[in-house]
This record gives sequence, C-alpha cells and structure tokens, in this order.
Amino acid sequence: MTITRVAARSAACVLLVAVTACGAPVGESGSRDTLRVGFVTSNPTSLDPAKGTAGSDHTILWSIYDSLIRFDKDVNPEPSLAKSWKWVSPTHLRLDLVKGNKFQDGTAFDAEAVKFNLDRVRRGGKGITIASDLAAVKDVKVSGPLTVDITTSRPAASLLLTLSDRAGMMVSPAALRKNEAAVERHPVGAGAFTFTKWTPGDRIELRKAGTYWDAKSTKLDGISYRLMPDTQTRLNALQAGDIDFTYNVDPESFKGVENDARLAHESSLTLAYYQLFLNLGKKPFDDIRVRRAVAMAIDREALVKAVLGDGGGEAAWMPVPSAHWAYTPSLKGKPAYDPAAAKRLLAQAGHAHGLSFDVAFETGSLNERRAEIIKSSLAKVGITVNLRPNDTATTTAAFIESQSVQALNNRWTGRPDPATTYFAEFSENGFTNVGHFVDKDLDAALRAGESGRDQAARVAAYAKANKILIDVGFNIPLYFERDTAVFSKGVKGYQPTLLGKPRFDGVSLSGN
Repeated sequence: MTITRVAARSAACVLLVAVTACGAPVGESGSRDTLRVGFVTSNPTSLDPAKGTAGSDHTILWSIYDSLIRFDKDVNPEPSLAKSWKWVSPTHLRLDLVKGNKFQDGTAFDAEAVKFNLDRVRRGGKGITIASDLAAVKDVKVSGPLTVDITTSRPAASLLLTLSDRAGMMVSPAALRKNEAAVERHPVGAGAFTFTKWTPGDRIELRKAGTYWDAKSTKLDGISYRLMPDTQTRLNALQAGDIDFTYNVDPESFKGVENDARLAHESSLTLAYYQLFLNLGKKPFDDIRVRRAVAMAIDREALVKAVLGDGGGEAAWMPVPSAHWAYTPSLKGKPAYDPAAAKRLLAQAGHAHGLSFDVAFETGSLNERRAEIIKSSLAKVGITVNLRPNDTATTTAAFIESQSVQALNNRWTGRPDPATTYFAEFSENGFTNVGHFVDKDLDAALRAGESGRDQAARVAAYAKANKILIDVGFNIPLYFERDTAVFSKGVKGYQPTLLGKPRFDGVSLSGN
C-alpha cells in the first residue's frame, strides 16, 4: 500500500493556540508577544532531544526543533519538516522535505542533515537514550537535496509517528560536530523558536527564529518557560497574571481555580501513566514471585481515587488506557488485588519475614501521596519501602544510570505510537529496562505489534504482549491521569491531544 501526504498550512494541519494579551504584563524580552508557560518541572533533563530522559521535556523541545512529522489531536500523523511522505514498499519510506528551512545557526536543513540526525540516533553511543526508537531502521539514504529514503529491516508501521517524537527532532549537524555536549544546554534546532537563555530552576527563554521555513505563520516574538514544578505555584502565577498557560493540573488543585471567571480549561485522559519501574536484573526483582507479589499488594482502583479523586484518572493494567486501540479488555483487573496471595508468594521466594527495597520518586505533594500509599500497602505484606525523593533528573539518574535504587515510582508520558513505548520500556536494550530482561515471546509480540500494517493484527500482537507483561510482572502499572490545561480566557483554540503534551505551533498574541 502506498500512502502520500502533502503539507497544508491550515487549521486542519496544525494545532493552533491563539492567545490574546488580556492586559498581560510585558515579558522579559520587552514584548507582550511572549507566551509565558508554567512548565511542570524544575528543569528539563536535557535540551538535546537524543539525550533527554523525561517526557516532560517535549513541550520545550518541539518549539526549538520541530519534528519531521507532526500529529493531530487523535495522534494521527501529519506533515511538518517533511512536507510529504510515501511508502514505496512495506520496508521503504520516502520523505520529501520542506524547502527553504535553515537551522538556527544559519546552516542548511536538507537531506544530508536528516541523514546525519537519524544515523546519530541509530548508532546510539554515549548519552543517546532513544536508539531503540529506530531499531528497525536498516539504512538512511540521501536521494536528492530534499529527499530521504529510509529502509527498514522489517515492516515498521510505527516509523511515521516515531519521527514525530525525539527521533524526528532535527539538531544542527554543525553544532553537534563543533561541541556535541554543549547542545544539551545550548540547543540549535530547525524549529520556529531559537534558544536564548536557560536560568536553572527559573526559566528558559526562546525567541522567534527568522530561519524557520514558515516564519510568517509564527506570530509570537518568543516563549518564556517558567520552571515551576509545584502545581499550586503555577496556578497562583496564572491567577496573578504572571503566566498565560499551564498544564498537568491535578483534580484537587483545579478545584481552587475552576470558578475563576478569568480562566478557561481543557481536560482529557492521556497516554501518561504512573508505574513502578523495576530493575529486573537485581535483587529482589530478579525473582518473578517478588514482582508478582508487589503487583498483587497494591489496590490500584483505591490508589487512583485516593491520589486523584473521582474522575481524575483510571487504574492501569497495561501500558495503554482503555480508550486506546491497543488496550486488551479481558486483562482489566489483572492481577487482582490479593494481599494474602502476595504474602504466600513472598514466603515461597524466601521472604517470609519480609524484605526491603529503595524507590526513587520526584518531589511534589501528589507524588509524595502516591509514594506513601504504596509504601503503606506494601508494608501490609511485609515489604519495607525506603523512599528516595529528589528532582526529576536526579531521580531518573538514580534508576537509569547509577542504578542505586531498585525501583522508580514515576510517570511514563506516552508516545505517539505504542510501539515506541513498548520497545523503550520492555525490549532488551530499552531505555527503562535497566536490567536488560529478555523474554523471547514478549520480544516476538513487540516486533509483531510494530510490523503489522493492519490494525487488527497489531491489536492481536499487543494483546499477547500485554498478557506476558502481566504474567512476568514487568513493571507495575498504577494509573493513567487526566490532564487539565488551565489558561487565561484570552487563550483561544487550544486543543489537547491524547499525548497530553502541549505544542505551541502557530500561537499568536493579539489585542495588544
């Protein structure tokens, strides 16, 4: 089957957030055409898209880099830096790039640059966290100044949406050759906004990039990301007129602003879900009985209600929510909450008198509440949980890099295509599979889920994968959260997506 899509810069092709000033104060740049966004962590983990470790980074990265492919509100692929595409065969994707784009250092954005970026990710190497995203790619060929041919070792239905994620964010090859490490703090991309300043723990400033191919549609002078990990702090700033927009607002916090006539909001369930990431290569989680015991000792329905309240989310049993096509209804509620069975499994594993492990998690009131509930639940079956709270980067590094903790209680923010999530979490060299656990049947199911061009075939493959994940206790899904974005009533046209990560393409501030 051949599929070709051509870019059309219209409201149907671009997520548009139109923002009116509403008397907002002048921004740092001296212009009232700077959108002020309450960002949800104290700092991004990296501004190099190939090296970051947190899904929350995307909201900043897209503004700087754009991506080869975009997606609509239902996470269907749309043109972007690739103005069109064509499946020449099931293992051959051709991209035709936009004309006239440049990187923010003035160098050309062309097929050579795309090949450089994709090959960099494919090779992996020090610091690269997303090599598994392009594991199916066999070769990248420059077929013309603005034409790229990608061949894969197997049919890869997920490839288009993979190129809307980190792997499709284009970094200046000149900047990488000059000083790759510097890109993490001083990014140079091909997107609509260029980086100007990062004040750690305070803000990241971007200004309009005149090098962007569609600069005329970029109405903002800049974006100021205010680094505010505490939800209430962000909402206070919004009510005070210090920011224009924020997101990831939990139900309890939203109650304090829902009657504010000056504010509007959008709310939807997303692909983001909290879980216990486990290191299956180290004790005690190298034992399937311990993993299954932990899964059975946590009442997920009670947990999501206690943390988020009624309607704030849904219990998670697999890596996708019930609204997603890859969800398997027959697996809902498995394994069942059963503390007595958990105790028996622990005794069989030689832990009749208990065991303990360390769990890293991000600071914040809701995170602390969730961690304490889990600690209390596991204590009832004889497990002592040592909580290790810290900031985003430190918490993730403790599990991924130093492996100084056996578990991580954190959020996976979801990816446009489920194959990217499943490979990143559960393949042998996946980003969060730090113990490099391998299950041949799981691996086969993951590959079948990625390769199938027919959705019914993919549904069947992920049903097998979901069952295996539950049976082997590969991480403990906890709940999916509902994302609420809150903004001044001057913000017009904002539309959330299932991914739950705001993009600000085409944003304008009018009425100044």
